[in-house]
Amino acid sequence: MATSQVTPMTPSDTGDGFQDRGQITFSVNYPAHAPRVDSPLFIKTKKLLNTASGGKCFICGRTAKETKVPHEAHHHPIMYSMMVVVDWTIFAVEAQRGDYGPGPQKFSWANFDPKNPMTFVDDMRYNGILLCKDHHTGPNMGVHVLPWPLFIAQKYAKAGYKFSDSEIIVHSTST
Repeated sequence: MATSQVTPMTPSDTGDGFQDRGQITFSVNYPAHAPRVDSPLFIKTKKLLNTASGGKCFICGRTAKETKVPHEAHHHPIMYSMMVVVDWTIFAVEAQRGDYGPGPQKFSWANFDPKNPMTFVDDMRYNGILLCKDHHTGPNMGVHVLPWPLFIAQKYAKAGYKFSDSEIIVHSTST
């Protein structure tokens, strides 16, 4: 259930905008699972993800040096806590088809054992995106806070756009 308070904004180059001060309420049953610990595979492939992405946040492109906080690897598209409920037969077919992007598509599905999903879930080369702290868990901007359509909009919004009371869109200019 979502509740929101819509506030008109001053017209700008974005047209007659509005601010949605929503509160998203949901109830999801998380299956029983082992406590989250960084596996050796996660630790190793998080470093590889960091190198492959140039150390840049998937959303804003800033580096950890720019944000002054270490970046974090986010399990995507399959969360660690939900791996035991995934129908891996269906997911593997869709992943190989490219439905979830090139990462999961490149995974070695022929060697995958659904009884050991960690070989995919904790491999950040195929099931991870690198995020700055703000875009991982930050209020009004983190992937763990916003619905996906709002979260991904930050990646493509014009620099300088006031996305929320806590974020003006900034795209890194570092190479």
